[in-house]
Amino acid sequence: MRRREVVLFLVSAAVLADEVVLVRAFSFGLWHHFAYMVISIALLGFGASGTLLAVLVRARTRWGTGYTSPIPRAAWLAAAVLFALTLPVSFELAQKIPFDPFLIVWERQQFFYLGCYYLVLFVPFFAAATVIGLALITESDESPRLYFYNLIGSAAGAALGVGFLEIVPVEHAVLAVTGLAQAAAVFALLVVATPLAAQGNRRIAVLAVLPMAALTFYYAIHPPEVRLSQKQHRSNSPGRRQWPCGLVPRIAGTSRRAPGRSRPSPGKLAPGPHRVSRTAG
Repeated sequence: MRRREVVLFLVSAAVLADEVVLVRAFSFGLWHHFAYMVISIALLGFGASGTLLAVLVRARTRWGTGYTSPIPRAAWLAAAVLFALTLPVSFELAQKIPFDPFLIVWERQQFFYLGCYYLVLFVPFFAAATVIGLALITESDESPRLYFYNLIGSAAGAALGVGFLEIVPVEHAVLAVTGLAQAAAVFALLVVATPLAAQGNRRIAVLAVLPMAALTFYYAIHPPEVRLSQKQHRSNSPGRRQWPCGLVPRIAGTSRRAPGRSRPSPGKLAPGPHRVSRTAG
């Protein structure tokens, strides 16, 4: 497996893992009715990228006929770096959008907030689709081989997304998926750095690693927290547990007694705090 195939494998894995994690985040952040909105967001990103590449193919004679031409190489690297940078940033920005599905009937601005979700979250999918599309366009003779790594990476990413959610919360799963995207960007840098060196642009390519490292450090310390709608249990509950099938928050409460107002009970209710739970998602 060459470095180019490694990039394609990692990008495909990161895209599918990101979709799985977003479905989980939407299911208990916005209720499950909006969880599958992630699929349409991903399709929007891939469709926009395909449209752009279809327009640019007309100018392919200006690029050159092969992958060795510097312009598609630079665009390929830029898309890989953009994917690694925007994946965690878009997730955090989405949590700051005050969209509440329960108010969408009464407040028209909720439609605007819903559109903001699409606008913010489609960017990583657009960048990832550009990486995959450029590889297939510029190396059409090897498309069967490239499709193989694309499909294998997608299958691995779907499994990894569920695996991440089994062991860590959604917020940390996003960081793990970001690691896959950043690994793909580093391999893309290794592929492109040598040809770019002749043009004096190697310094620009190396500087792409710095913002990725800074983002990793920042989100490792301050992971973005999933925003819950106003009808969901807030994160300030005494505790909660996440896994791929749902979210169970624990809510502190006290027992209440009403002598003479309830049916006789054979046993006594022990005083003191009790905890109840509810599954969301």
